[in-house]
Amino acid sequence: MDSPFQTISQAFQAEYNVNFCVNGPDGSILMTLSDDTGIALRHLIEAEQWRDPQRLQGCIAAVKGELAGWK
Repeated sequence: MDSPFQTISQAFQAEYNVNFCVNGPDGSILMTLSDDTGIALRHLIEAEQWRDPQRLQGCIAAVKGELAGWK
C-alpha cells in the first residue's frame, strides 16, 4: 500500500514537481506543485483528507480540476 504522499506525488509527477510542508499541529500539509515556469499551485490538504483514501482521491480530483481551469 502506498503512503498518501506517494499517492499524491504519483498523481502529479508527470507534469509537476511535488513538494510537501507540514502546515500546522493539526497534521495538515501544504502541497506545492511547480514546473519550469514556477509555482503552478499551492493546495492545503487537511489531515482528515490525506489520512482517508477515499477523501484523498477526491482531493486529488479537485486539484486536477483546479489545474485544468488554469490551462
